[in-house]
Amino acid sequence: MAYPFSSRIEALESDLARLGLPSPAAPGRGPEPPATLAELVGLLYVLEGSRLGARIIAKRVRASLGDGTPLTFFDNADGERAWPVFCDFAVTHCPMEEAESAIRAARQAFGHFLQHLDTPRIFDLSPTD
Repeated sequence: MAYPFSSRIEALESDLARLGLPSPAAPGRGPEPPATLAELVGLLYVLEGSRLGARIIAKRVRASLGDGTPLTFFDNADGERAWPVFCDFAVTHCPMEEAESAIRAARQAFGHFLQHLDTPRIFDLSPTD
């Protein structure tokens, strides 16, 4: 029942370092760990789904900031490979009668990410002059 999740934190930290930015502090409290396979499916839906849009984000950032912008986090998201693997896992491990639990977990994960994206000044990007 192992899921082949691959973390992208090292790629994000590398991009931030190349930009001269510190890694943000980890949020105080993350979402609750999944207690069931259905809840894991809901959490993975958010994480693996974010990989699908990564190439589009990279393309837009590159168009705005230039080809030299470090975008390893987005360029190497591997969404085209990861999404079908996730779908197979979800179908196998989350029966329809547990779908509401998966949906609830996905909504909590989205809410957690939105809360932290809305936190002002994740990075201090104020001018230094």
